[in-house]
Amino acid sequence: MLDCIKRMKGERTLSGLYHILTGKRSSQTLQDARVYQISRYFGIYKSLSRYDLDRLIDELEQEGDIERAEGGSAYLTTKGEAKVEDGRDPLPYLNGFLLHDIVPQFARKLLLYIQTITNMTRNELHFIPIIEDKNVQEWVRERYDQDKKQLQAVNDAIFCELHAFLTRLTETQAHLFVNRLSGGGYIGKTLQQLSDDIEYGRHDIHVFLHHLWSQLYVTVRNETAILYSFTDDTKPLITRSAQKTHDLLQKGHQLAAVQEIRNLKMSTIQDHIVEMALMLPEFDILMYIPDSDAIHSIAAAAKRLETKKLKTIHQACDGRFDYFHIRLVLARYLQ
Repeated sequence: MLDCIKRMKGERTLSGLYHILTGKRSSQTLQDARVYQISRYFGIYKSLSRYDLDRLIDELEQEGDIERAEGGSAYLTTKGEAKVEDGRDPLPYLNGFLLHDIVPQFARKLLLYIQTITNMTRNELHFIPIIEDKNVQEWVRERYDQDKKQLQAVNDAIFCELHAFLTRLTETQAHLFVNRLSGGGYIGKTLQQLSDDIEYGRHDIHVFLHHLWSQLYVTVRNETAILYSFTDDTKPLITRSAQKTHDLLQKGHQLAAVQEIRNLKMSTIQDHIVEMALMLPEFDILMYIPDSDAIHSIAAAAKRLETKKLKTIHQACDGRFDYFHIRLVLARYLQ
């Protein structure tokens, strides 16, 4: 949270921070995540409540790490700056922008499969699934049907690959990971129980676990055999509505025609175009920018003033470019 607040420079509200951590799929949140270089945190805590975020912000303020500002934003104090700039990165495997949906799905599938095969190999045929997601349950059911003739071999292979992964972790990290597993007569610990074990807050435990699953996902994609089959390919992070607008543009429709066909405000269509500039490297933004001088002027103003605030850049450019053009340049060239 301190890292996000520092990078946002008081130019976005704490509500914007909340939307990033919970992965709100809006054009503004996607752009904020990329432009302020905090996309790694996007969607890493979808279950975080606004009440809990406010309590955490209160704690940071009481500890003297941040100061609130008018308009709902915040700045780091000298004390807070020192905490962020100590040179350590305790969460190097976070990649929320690409993996915020994929890592939790990978975790759910593997957790339920481990619970299933460890119970089945002990002939415990009746158990309550720890994962309630019906799609995951169906995936595990089909996977189990494929593996049941060689269940012990599959069990052993998963054990070996997870053991190799766990040996790379600290004792605390391995404790967190292993004690969340269920199966074979054992029920994994809750976040609160793990918090009591290692004396970290449950919010920290959630983020630690998300990071561990992200690390396992990266390891699996690069090195392992059987666990690779539990992963999914990454998909472009573009909202469904923006995809519909993109499809119409690809068919040659102009903006006014797209607006009429989709029956949306022009500002919404522009939001979609900014989203495409963020997420689709091949998307050509030049046809939506007045000229190359606009790109140079907007980029130069943003760099000179060290800001991503639209109003400030707009004023620095003497109002020659509207906010849509500024957002496009920030999205494509100043991430």
